[in-house]
Amino acid sequence: MRALRKRQVIGSYKAPADDTNHRKGAYWGIRADLADYHLDDALLAPHERTLALVATPPRLKRMDDTLQEQLVNWGYAVCDAALRKHVSDRLGPKPKFPYAVSI
Repeated sequence: MRALRKRQVIGSYKAPADDTNHRKGAYWGIRADLADYHLDDALLAPHERTLALVATPPRLKRMDDTLQEQLVNWGYAVCDAALRKHVSDRLGPKPKFPYAVSI
């Protein structure tokens, strides 16, 4: 079911502008590889490291600050790449991570 919804939303982005299903936006997944966005100035987020981060199990208890900051940085990096690639290339220069911890 999730794959169907993903195909539908991506299809709506690709639909012609005069189609009633057309939408503007971007889709990014938690397991995305930033290299697939083909941006010269994407934030540094090595795919092997991001895959390790997304394997972090969900939990309600407090997590280590460094891990939490790495997860936030990863979300920030993939969101930035998707928006600058698929929504607008005029969103400004390459941003900086919110946290000083590397992914």
